[in-house]
Amino acid sequence: MSPRYLLFVLLILACGCLQAGPCVPGTLFSYEALGATGCTVGQLTANNFAFNSFNNVGVATPVTDTQTTVTPMFNTTGLLGQLNFASTGFSVSMNQSIQYLIAYTLDPHDDIQSMDDIMDPPMASNGSANVTTVGCVGAAFTGAICPTSTATVMVFDNNDTTTGTTTQFNNAKSITPSQILGIRNTITLQAGNGIGSKASFDSLSADSRTPEPATWMCCAIALTLLAARLRRLRARRQS
Repeated sequence: MSPRYLLFVLLILACGCLQAGPCVPGTLFSYEALGATGCTVGQLTANNFAFNSFNNVGVATPVTDTQTTVTPMFNTTGLLGQLNFASTGFSVSMNQSIQYLIAYTLDPHDDIQSMDDIMDPPMASNGSANVTTVGCVGAAFTGAICPTSTATVMVFDNNDTTTGTTTQFNNAKSITPSQILGIRNTITLQAGNGIGSKASFDSLSADSRTPEPATWMCCAIALTLLAARLRRLRARRQS
């Protein structure tokens, strides 16, 4: 391989490490403003955020995107990228119900291999708090349409005075390793008609796992080789 071609390859690999700026704690409104550029959390680039409320029954003031906080998190190995969505207003009481949609796209440098949701802490009394997450595997959603295949995970706290209580606060699903994952979180809060009926939750954490080898290692190798090559070229010119 000629020196010029090698330098070109190293430049391409190094440029592949360049990403959008890191995700920082903020409102969902501020994340929507990032548009297609988005931000990075761990090895994931998250972009094209959207928020909406619908099917409002009796809720005087629905939660807005400015009242919803987004907190990025990832572990020290860089294998996880996680977003936490929280609001004190995700709550309904007697005879109230509402749905919210939080949508975005994950575009990692390594394949995503799973979807994981955690609801914390939910509370339902003669009501239900439910989050259904649909992932578009290998593509972004176009509105509500996924051009490929979908995967679904659900977390919930369902309490009914007749049928009893069922809960699932954590849920995960393995998916076909994919370079893009569209996400649509549908939050459904519904309270019964009895006195004291309510349904609420504080936050939803959503993360996606990426298999090894991690991209940061490839980037580090490429940047190290590029730096060494540039040092040799500089030394050759000086001599």
